[in-house]
Amino acid sequence: MTLAIPSFDNRLSGGAQNALFKAYGHPLVTERVPELLNQIAAAARQGRVGLYDPHGHAALFDLYYPLAKRINGARFVQKIEEIGQQVLGEPALAITQLPTLQADKATAIDALVIASFDAPQLAKQIAPYLSANITIIGFDQLRIPDALLSRGNDYLNVLNFSTNFGFMRAVSDTTGQGRFTRISIVNYWGGYGAANPALWLRLFDEKGGVLASWEESLGQPGQMIVLDSQEIQKRFNLPDFTGSLFMHAVRITGHDTVKYVIDEYGHDATVLSVTHDANSWPADLYAGLPQLQPDERVIVWLQNSHPVTIPAGEIALNRMGRNHTPQDRFPFAQEIPPFGTAALIVNDLIPAPDQADQLELQAGRFVVRPRYEVIQSPQSGGRSHLCHINVERTDLKPDPALAKWASEFGKGFILALPIMPQASFETVLLPTPMATCQQELRLKALIYDAAGQLVLQKRLGRIGREETVVLPVNQWLAQAGLSLSHDYGHAELIYDFDGDDDQDAGAAHADGWLHAIARYRQRSSGHQADTSFGAHMFNMAATYKGQPFSYRGAPPGLSTRLYLRLGQAGHADAAADSVQAAGMGSGIRLFCHLIYPTSRPWLPQSDTQLLLHDGHGQQVATATLNIPCNGSRLWYYDEQFSMAERKAAGANGYIIVRDTGCRLFGYHGLLAGDTAFAMDHMFGA
Repeated sequence: MTLAIPSFDNRLSGGAQNALFKAYGHPLVTERVPELLNQIAAAARQGRVGLYDPHGHAALFDLYYPLAKRINGARFVQKIEEIGQQVLGEPALAITQLPTLQADKATAIDALVIASFDAPQLAKQIAPYLSANITIIGFDQLRIPDALLSRGNDYLNVLNFSTNFGFMRAVSDTTGQGRFTRISIVNYWGGYGAANPALWLRLFDEKGGVLASWEESLGQPGQMIVLDSQEIQKRFNLPDFTGSLFMHAVRITGHDTVKYVIDEYGHDATVLSVTHDANSWPADLYAGLPQLQPDERVIVWLQNSHPVTIPAGEIALNRMGRNHTPQDRFPFAQEIPPFGTAALIVNDLIPAPDQADQLELQAGRFVVRPRYEVIQSPQSGGRSHLCHINVERTDLKPDPALAKWASEFGKGFILALPIMPQASFETVLLPTPMATCQQELRLKALIYDAAGQLVLQKRLGRIGREETVVLPVNQWLAQAGLSLSHDYGHAELIYDFDGDDDQDAGAAHADGWLHAIARYRQRSSGHQADTSFGAHMFNMAATYKGQPFSYRGAPPGLSTRLYLRLGQAGHADAAADSVQAAGMGSGIRLFCHLIYPTSRPWLPQSDTQLLLHDGHGQQVATATLNIPCNGSRLWYYDEQFSMAERKAAGANGYIIVRDTGCRLFGYHGLLAGDTAFAMDHMFGA
């Protein structure tokens, strides 16, 4: 059964309902709820307790906490149009009927619960209806401390509940490698004028137990904050753990999303992985879980993001494209405690005949965007890498205008993915249905070299929802006898509207929510990385439904501001006494693959600035790149900046990729020579 909370919906932005479930489910609130419920229960034992639900917030509260069974009196609403509607199992009365009920001993109430964080103000509004002996009980006693609020006079403002969950573990193994995670966050709120922002943090173990709680200053505008599980483990003297880090950005402005990068590392260079932030809105469905390979074991890490238990069987997997009938649903038969973390082992849940297909996670809005971990068999090297699956939209429908105005849109929506150097890496792509309306995809694959030349075009035909179609980029190029300048480039997936006899049929597959997975395998080591993302329109002056997207201001987004953390490369440089010690061979190198995609013709080349900052947000160096239109640039940190500049940036430095004339898309990674690598897409703000 789906948890009835607001979920991912582009139409919901800034409304109180967006913040309400976060306000009820905040860990500091859950600590205070038992006292409130005991107070209501005590009042019910002594008399009749009514409920006033002026904003319709009581049902969501009851979803988290047992309120209904403690209310033994009438339910009241503020809006006359809601009279007679069910409120916690009973038809509602208008609040104007309260005096009438009070006149009759059989219906009179002794206490009134006001389902609002502003109960005193609402009690004042209805004061003429309240007799002197009525006790008022409000949710205001559950409010988090004022010191954590960004908008003190507007409690349910989304900026007050800018929260997210990060996957975090600190695990030692018998070989001494260990597995640790490092979460990197930039104080971009300072750029919007936030004063004294911070992160309020709570670390939960697998069972949802509290390991530690603390506040971490976000420091100066642009400062990099690194939350390292190994350091946290030592600081709080913790045992090994795998769990969730609850992050609440407090005293902020301008941006209500907590964006971050998760790096996984160990004492051995073979432990190396990177993945993206979690969308903070729990969704019904997640997709983009690739088919199982014979030599792989896949774990989906389920992080319960609510203060309620997830019943056994509520979360399930099914093969993409099947109807959600009982025989097609493979439930996860494990209960997950509040704020707990559980390992769903895909191989154990999915029958062998279905393991060669893409999978869909039926999440029921219980978890934020989950991680999946791919673990190779010992015979294949035993490597592992972390990735994330994406929100599968339930609110979309096909958009015929994308085909109708295809000539105006040019290439339209573009999903741009790197092709790593062919001599060292194998690149394969996998289109993934990412909306329930997508019964088929009709796509083209365009292969560009680094100079922006179209090298190869492939029409992929009709890909049914139930089909798994792997696109072997290296094999395509080899079979065609083609090569890429600089040995690398990028691929673009776009909608294919050509050659359709029935234009309506041709338009029926396109909705703008085009996604794919790219998997990269290092030939020398067998180490792998997955990245997945969705399509956008790029670099056109006309706009359509918010595209080309802009992080700051109204569309079109025709500029670039991407954040690139240095990761272990920065740590190596900070401690290095020489270039050799910095790891040109055995150490970790930072790389970045920037792509300049265009829906319509744009500037011949980019004028891209790489702005190197230290961990305190101070710029210490600048480098310039010029990327051809439709081209890309794979560059390395140690080639763009000198050792002196890298040392000035320090361990927690970062780079802002800035371009004021065009929109780029980027992927970042770490390279441990021929031993291992990590890769995922970058984020902007």
